[in-house]
Amino acid sequence: MIPTAIIFDLDDTLYLEVDYVRSGFRAVAIWASENLNVDSQVVEAEFNSLFDSGSKTDTFNRWLEKRGLDTSILAPMLDIYRNHSPQIAALPDVIENLPGLAACYSLGLVSDGRAKTQQLKWQALGLATWFQGVVFSDSLGREHWKPHPLPFLTAAKQMGIEPNSCVYVGDNPTKDFVGARVAGMASIRVRRRHGLHYDAITSIDDQADTEISDLNELTHALAQIANHTH
Repeated sequence: MIPTAIIFDLDDTLYLEVDYVRSGFRAVAIWASENLNVDSQVVEAEFNSLFDSGSKTDTFNRWLEKRGLDTSILAPMLDIYRNHSPQIAALPDVIENLPGLAACYSLGLVSDGRAKTQQLKWQALGLATWFQGVVFSDSLGREHWKPHPLPFLTAAKQMGIEPNSCVYVGDNPTKDFVGARVAGMASIRVRRRHGLHYDAITSIDDQADTEISDLNELTHALAQIANHTH
């Protein structure tokens, strides 16, 4: 079947997630300077150094340990990080290609993560005018995060498009493409060099139908899928 709708992931698909991470670090560093009597620029640099040199999921815990600070401070740090107004922007290939894609396809979004956090990202990017369906999976319940098929099916329903006419474009092989496939959708992995899942190894079951490096290659990939499924 020829695709008539494209459903995008958000993080590392329409913008670089590392930009959000660094924006959050900046917001927490400002909070720390106001509440912990530390220099915000120094703290921000420490956050970035820890993030770049180790695990991507426990930066604040390691910073507190390094500074000898009580872990009770972690909760307000996470609150600031998750609820700040992010300084992020859609990637150039996204801005360049969305108008043309919107003229030919219905566009949707399916994104995991805390609903408020993802909504703040979405607002910051300013892309909503191009999209007919937007689903933050958290609003369906944590148990319905990807790879559960419900977010994909909900987006298709919002757009009034049959799932088998949709193609999902995402970056994370651990959850994006299995869920899309169960929902009846074809899938494309966008593998951005600075994406957090760029080096993720995939099993056969986790792989997308095809792979691109940015949205400049998307039209060709969609044609490949149409030819394969026709």
